[in-house]
Amino acid sequence: MAQPESWTGPDIVPATNWWIARGGRYLGAIQMRHSMNEILADFGGHIGYGVRPPERRQGIASTALQEMLTYATQPVGLGRVLIARNEMNVGSRKAIEVCGGLLASVRPADQSTATSAVRETRSATAPTSMSSVS
Repeated sequence: MAQPESWTGPDIVPATNWWIARGGRYLGAIQMRHSMNEILADFGGHIGYGVRPPERRQGIASTALQEMLTYATQPVGLGRVLIARNEMNVGSRKAIEVCGGLLASVRPADQSTATSAVRETRSATAPTSMSSVS
């Protein structure tokens, strides 16, 4: 299997992937992209995550997101990150807000360059622990 450093191409960015687990049970996953390309800036952002449906509404996404924001500071070195979410995803909105995220933009589905964007996408920026914004 190729190492991430050896993967190249305009659609590939360095990323860190973590599983979210408790007591050996898989709850979800979170990924932080260390840099952005055009598609990620338009549709995905720096951080993406998912929590298994039976585990939702327990603060798991908020906790994982806060940990990833800390990681974004050191060793990655980002001061702010972009997080995109589907407009219908209220749980994700709450997780982003709990972690200090503020609405940065709203993009109607028909203005996306990503072919899978069929709903409005809301993007937020969130400070990392490196940011001087509280």
